[in-house]
Amino acid sequence: MPPPPLNPQGNRAGLITAVVVLSILFVTSAIFAFYFSAESSKAQGNVKTLNEKLNQYANNEAQGDPAVQALVEAKGEAGQSAIQVAVGQLRSLSRAVTGEENTNPAVAQQAVASLVQTATSDDMKAAGVTVPPTASLRELVTQLTNRVKGLLAELNDTKEQLTAATNKVKEGEKARQDMQAAMDQKFGEQGQQLADAMSKLDASRNQGTQSVGKVQAETTRALGAAQQQASNFQKTIGERDTTIAQLQKELEVAKQKIARQNNVGESVIRQADGRVIRVPGNNNVFINLGLGDGITPGMTFEVYDRFGGVPAPGNDEDQTVATAAGSAAKPSLPRGKASIEVVRLAQGQSECKIARQSLGQPVVEGDVIANLVYDKNTKYNFVVFGDFDLDQNGTPTPQDQDVVKRLITQWGGRLQTDVNVSTDFVVLGAEPEVPVAAENEGPQESARREAATRQLEAYNNVVAAAKGLNIPILNQNRFLYYIGYYEQAKR
Repeated sequence: MPPPPLNPQGNRAGLITAVVVLSILFVTSAIFAFYFSAESSKAQGNVKTLNEKLNQYANNEAQGDPAVQALVEAKGEAGQSAIQVAVGQLRSLSRAVTGEENTNPAVAQQAVASLVQTATSDDMKAAGVTVPPTASLRELVTQLTNRVKGLLAELNDTKEQLTAATNKVKEGEKARQDMQAAMDQKFGEQGQQLADAMSKLDASRNQGTQSVGKVQAETTRALGAAQQQASNFQKTIGERDTTIAQLQKELEVAKQKIARQNNVGESVIRQADGRVIRVPGNNNVFINLGLGDGITPGMTFEVYDRFGGVPAPGNDEDQTVATAAGSAAKPSLPRGKASIEVVRLAQGQSECKIARQSLGQPVVEGDVIANLVYDKNTKYNFVVFGDFDLDQNGTPTPQDQDVVKRLITQWGGRLQTDVNVSTDFVVLGAEPEVPVAAENEGPQESARREAATRQLEAYNNVVAAAKGLNIPILNQNRFLYYIGYYEQAKR
């Protein structure tokens, strides 16, 4: 069956309806398109603005930095933004560095730079702090901490050394006090003995006076008997005079010992050992020392003026004076007016030969004589240290030290190895010379230099010990002139 015929009127109405619907849909779509386009543009603008603000704090490259990621993670734990966390950390760091909270990094950097500048100054370098200008704050603090620890250790060592030195001084003072007490006791006993002897002497004199009266009374009765008694009395007087002379000698010895106790150094050096009792001529003199006084032929003495006495030792260093010719110089040392050598011994006296005599200064009776080593009542203790140059050729040797020691022991002195409170004199040789280290120094040169350094240190220790105990120090020339060695050596 064929289709029903179309209704033209109905078709037109449907077409119009469809066109209207399509138009409405198009307009609506256009409106939505415009709206969403505007919203999209606005959203893109907002995104762009947000990206610009985000780039101010962290760009894409910085967002991948582990430090930024750590801030983001810390933000979640603290309930703050990453920027707030970073600002808080910056304030804490500023407080740790400068002591104040400051969000400006330049302030902390300036403080660190100031600390580094101070730590690298010359004063800090002199104190032992070595920090490079590029050092970090951590390195600076580490260096200062280590230096403080080192200074504390040095302070502790210094305290220990001071304590040890104080104890040593106390020990030395106690030893000195003990020796002083012993000497006082000894001098007290000798003084009592001297007083007893003087009392006995007075009694003997009284008895002698009575004897004289009796002799005078008996003279009128028997001249022969009186003469015999007078002879006996003269003998008694002679014995008493001998006793008086002996007591006077003992008194002089006691006085000298007391003088040595008060000032051991200069008084011992300036102490005369005897005197000239006769000058017969022919370059011969006689002295009041003889058999039993501890002297031997060959011993030498210096002769000094009876009024001036033995001179003081002067300075430790040799002084030089120009000779008459003006072309040479020689030591200005404490030489006497003459040097004498013992030739023959007798009871109570000795004959001596004049080995040297100063022009215009004759030896006369009463002049005093001295030899530093010799003392008939005391044996002095000597410490001899260093090498000596007895032939004056400019080369000190240990063999010449042996000669000096032999002279001391030969003339009654005693040798000690170390300086102590019982030492009377220190005789020093030449001061050791330490060679300058060469740039290409070999093992042998280095060993010699180290040995010389040790010798110089030992030499200085002996000098310091002697000065600390107020012990006289004599160099080679002064010692040898005091004992008259140079004149003996010329023969």
